Order: sequence, then structure tokens, then C-alpha cells
Amino acid sequence: MSETLKTVEKTLQVLRAFRRGETELSTAEICRKLKVSRTAVTRILATLEQAGFLERASDGVKYRIGVAACEVGALYLTDNPLTKLADQTMLGLAQQTGFTSYLGKLYGDEIVILGVREGSQPIRFLWTPGDRLPAATTATGKAMLMSMDRSELDRILGVGRLTGLTAQSLQTREDLDLQLDRHRAGRWVPMAEESYPGVCGVGAAIVDVTGAPIAGISLSFLGGADEGLSLERYGELIVAAADAISQKLRAQSSYFSATKSENDNRSFRAPINSASPAAADQESR
Repeated sequence: MSETLKTVEKTLQVLRAFRRGETELSTAEICRKLKVSRTAVTRILATLEQAGFLERASDGVKYRIGVAACEVGALYLTDNPLTKLADQTMLGLAQQTGFTSYLGKLYGDEIVILGVREGSQPIRFLWTPGDRLPAATTATGKAMLMSMDRSELDRILGVGRLTGLTAQSLQTREDLDLQLDRHRAGRWVPMAEESYPGVCGVGAAIVDVTGAPIAGISLSFLGGADEGLSLERYGELIVAAADAISQKLRAQSSYFSATKSENDNRSFRAPINSASPAAADQESR
């Protein structure tokens, strides 16, 4: 790999070091996270700050994501056929069940939240677009993983222990494989307090004509929430929603061409901090 490409790769790693719970980082913290020399990180931070992709935090020492990065992210969300076509289906799910609906996509071994339609329950828990979580801790991520063969799962997740966020998170690939095998026939998979205590959900994959997963969609609710529907019924609803979005996307062949060429970034093993992210917003109304 040329020195230029190595520098680009390090620059992208610096940007991805910021996440929920770690929105402000010092030079030393970034060096420790990425195991990159202070000299290299300092140079990259100066370049990103000058370009507007990073800015100084209020203490004048740490950095946070800048307005240029926000602009690029907003363009992805507003001009992506997937998020546009999924939104109305997600809104319908939220209105029908009162639960929150999420759209997410795999990036390496993480799921990135692309869209949210908030439910109407009095107490709600929310992740927001741009949040990223270990894929095996979410219904959206597990739904996508369930649509892949074992060799692809090995490449994305490895074959040993999994990164978890709670005491209920699946611990190993064996645990995950067993759960996916149990639910593969029904095409939906549950999540029980694996990404945040008390939060449960069901997810299904949005797929292309070959059955390869493009994204995942889920319903999320506080544990014990029940509107007269069984967990299986929620599963049926989320599969029907995923199928509806898949059919809409199939009418846009150009979208599948772009998706195939980018290969969903699945070969990239994104670094994950094992510490739990900060609590997402919880509202009582």
C-alpha cells in the first residue's frame, strides 16, 4: 500500500474514532484508540480541522465532528433511495404498533442506524441516525447476518467471542449461529436486552433479488410492552415490511448496481470500542 493510501486510511480511522459516548476526543485519546503515533495523528487532526471535518470542543483541547462531516452525512441520508423508500413503511409500522422502527445497514461488524420512526408509547428509548452498534447486539444487524452464509459471517465477525453491550448480549459465534438457525425459517430474529437493558425488538432483512441482504428493519420496544400481539406477530409484521421495501427497491435497478459495486463494505472490520455507548435518549411523556 502506498504512503498516500496509508494516510487516507488513517484519516478515515480518526474520523470513525468518534461515536456516541465519545463525541469529544483529545489527541492522546485518539492515539490510544487507534495505536497510531502522535505525530501522524496531530498532522491528520490539523488537516481535518482546517477542512471543517473536525472542530475544537469547548475546552479548546479536544476535538469533535465538524460541520463538513455533518453535511456529507446529511447528503447520504437525504439522497439515498433506501432511506426514502423505507421511511413510509417504517412510519406505518410505528403507527400500527406504537413501537419505534429502525432502518440500519452493516458496515463491517457494526450496524449503522440510517433511519428512525419514533413510536407513540409513553416511555420510549431511541438510537439516532449515525449511531453504530455491534451488529450481533441488534435485531436489525442480526437480521442481515441471518441472510448470509457461514463464510461471510466468519469474515465479518470472526469465529470466537462477540462484542457485547449488556449482560444479555450473545457471547460467542456459536450462540449467534444457534439463534440465527432457530429463526431462519421464519425470516425474523428477536433481540432481548442485548443492546440496552430493558429494550427488546424484532428484525428482518431487506434483500435483493438473490436474497443477499441490503439493509435491516426492526421494531423496538421496552421489555414487556404488549399491545395484544405476540412476539411472533411482531415478527410477521416486520417480515412483511421488509418485503415491501425490498419490492420497491427492485423497481430501481440502478440502486442494486450501486450496492453491488460497493459490496456493502462487509470486508472492512471496523474497530469497536468494547465499552457500552452512553445511554440513548429516554423520554417520558
